[in-house]
Amino acid sequence: MGRVAFLILLLLLLSIPAARAVNLVITQPSANESVLAEERDFYVYGIFTGTVSTPGDIRIEIHRGDTVTGTPVRVIQSQVDPVSGITNASVINQTYCTVTGYCTRNNSAMVPDLVELPGGILDPSNKLVVTNRYYLGMIQGGVTKGFDTNYTDSSGTPLTDLTAGNYTIKVSGLSGSFAGQEVNETITLGLTNAILGSFRPDSNKNAITQYGITHNRRTYFDWFPGYFTDPDNSITWFQSDHRWTPNNGIEVVNDRPGTLIDNTVVANNTMFIYNINSGSATYGVELSEILKYSLQDGPNTTFLYHDIGEPSMTYNDASAGVETLTGNPTPFPSNKRLVLYRTEIFSPSGTSYENLFDPNDASTPKTLNFNPAGGVSVPQGEEFVIYGATKPIASTVTATSTPYRFTIDNRITKINCTITDAAGNLVTTGMHDVNFSRLYTAGSQTRFNSLWEFGIEVANLTALGSYTISLAGVDGSGTLVAQTSTSFTATVVRQETPAVNGGSEGNSASASPQSVVSPGARAGATAVFTFNTASSAGSAQVSSVTLTPSRDIGQVQCLVQSVTPGASLQLSDRDVARYELISVNWINPDAIDHADIAFTVSKAWLDAHAVLPDQVVMMRYSGGQWAALPTKLDRTSGDTYSYVATTPGFSYFAIAGPSHGGTGFAANATPGSTIAGSAGGNTEVPAATPISGPAITTPASATTIPVPPVTAAHASSIGEIFFPPAGLPAVTIVAWTVVVIIIVICILLVRRWWIRRQNPALFGK
Repeated sequence: MGRVAFLILLLLLLSIPAARAVNLVITQPSANESVLAEERDFYVYGIFTGTVSTPGDIRIEIHRGDTVTGTPVRVIQSQVDPVSGITNASVINQTYCTVTGYCTRNNSAMVPDLVELPGGILDPSNKLVVTNRYYLGMIQGGVTKGFDTNYTDSSGTPLTDLTAGNYTIKVSGLSGSFAGQEVNETITLGLTNAILGSFRPDSNKNAITQYGITHNRRTYFDWFPGYFTDPDNSITWFQSDHRWTPNNGIEVVNDRPGTLIDNTVVANNTMFIYNINSGSATYGVELSEILKYSLQDGPNTTFLYHDIGEPSMTYNDASAGVETLTGNPTPFPSNKRLVLYRTEIFSPSGTSYENLFDPNDASTPKTLNFNPAGGVSVPQGEEFVIYGATKPIASTVTATSTPYRFTIDNRITKINCTITDAAGNLVTTGMHDVNFSRLYTAGSQTRFNSLWEFGIEVANLTALGSYTISLAGVDGSGTLVAQTSTSFTATVVRQETPAVNGGSEGNSASASPQSVVSPGARAGATAVFTFNTASSAGSAQVSSVTLTPSRDIGQVQCLVQSVTPGASLQLSDRDVARYELISVNWINPDAIDHADIAFTVSKAWLDAHAVLPDQVVMMRYSGGQWAALPTKLDRTSGDTYSYVATTPGFSYFAIAGPSHGGTGFAANATPGSTIAGSAGGNTEVPAATPISGPAITTPASATTIPVPPVTAAHASSIGEIFFPPAGLPAVTIVAWTVVVIIIVICILLVRRWWIRRQNPALFGK
């Protein structure tokens, strides 16, 4: 072979790119949603990496158990065009939605629900489509076997419902780019525990997601059969309410006959009472299912609210400027159906704020109070809004034309607000709607209403003095609802009199919060949170919190912040070295057995207040009282005394000296042995839990939104290029082997040529 020809061949061989493998994947059911209700329909869905020119036919099998063995209980298979390798639109019924009215279809979305060839539209075994970007198959589990299906296999044998147990999904490529490939995934049908709520706005969606992660609750992000949007075009979609609402409904309360373990008694749900209106699935499908079976006060049903009223909020603090706060999910107390989470005090502007909140308003100066129960101080000439939420009450539901969607017949519809002066004289009384609205879109007056929240505007308190604000909820028939009565004091003060510590009475921060995250602990072990005492020098400070859980716990966040409570909450018969607000997040309060709080007090403070070292005590605010906690002197180091106090829960704390025997608020304090509440009493934290000041940033270790793994755009090293962590596909290995062989041959030929050139006598012609 001539040298020129040989070099040309070599260059051509080296220029041939290695074949890129196209891998078959299962995108849904996702890892987060691998546990489904019994008799659930579900999509098996795979999104390809890039565009695949000829994907080919795909078959999906469902096998009982953890492995692919025996006869599958479900088999569906696509019928792609032999040339293009994708599903032809001609096999999909183009007029079904228009004729039946059971579904909505836009821009010819490719969905398996409408495949009619071969076998007809009622055939469950043909419900699989393949496009250049994804495959999508529908598996029927039994919940919709009475809707648009003959519920038989390809031979005409009736299908059996998918009941409790493990199932293995097998997806096989039959032709085209995926020929010979197979991917498996195991899912479980059985008991579910859901976190429910409105996904508007994104901050609430993120709060729901985060709560689900930290409390082992399911969120619904996978497509329900009958509800699908093209991955590349959000305006291309398909919706069939008769298919998806039953599947959503049984995930909340499974009332299907024939289930083995999943039934109405074991339904386990947690729901955020935030932005729930009658047009949402949260209202019509999820909350209505809970009320239909009278589970609103059941042991497995929890209703949450954001302790500041919002998942997050930015506002213009009248004293400190623009502030951002993050809310904490808080369970409704067991004996309350009405909670107040904040008041906003501001100068009158002519705008009505009754039942209206603009989360985009960061210009109106306001003073926020996150503990109305502790009293509200209102400068004369200003007004305020009382914000709160109500818990769903027992109610019948009325069926609609859509299965598993209902209207709720009763709720707390109004709040009776009565105001009396210090002498008990009536100032005003009136009914206020429970129908709160938020203006989520900046610059728009479009309202998004919430039927379990309220905002009552109080604008008629002009005379100086104290007033009692009394609230009570009534239902749709005008009947007073039990566990809704509450009251607080509003004191109108002279305009020149500043509020305590610059506003936000009952929640005034004097230092930035410290946040420490523990990876978790086993039951009976400890989770320790150690704080930076050097950054918060003073006469007293908390150095650590040691939490002992009653059961295994995951990641937990502990927050400590020095605060100045409102005058009505301050201890008047004791000298106080420091008030602290301590709270824990990402943990069920019932999982807390007790906690030990380590703190220090300086000798200078003890001497200045004539307090002996063994007289120091830590007080805790709980159940409307200050209570002394068991406190012991641990050690002495120089001019600093170290103590440990044991608490059953978290709230406001005061590091104080002995009682002077006065008649102030602290006269209600009880010994540590008679502390109100039970272990794990962090549910007793007043509504003032949110901290005024800098936003509390979630640690990087805490996941905000689960996302699927994404392949890096570039390898981090040369080794990863040739030996990626995920392993090499067979096609790539063969391609590289061929390249290496060619290179070796070329080296040998070049070497032979060089030797011949140097020693021509050794070679014949």
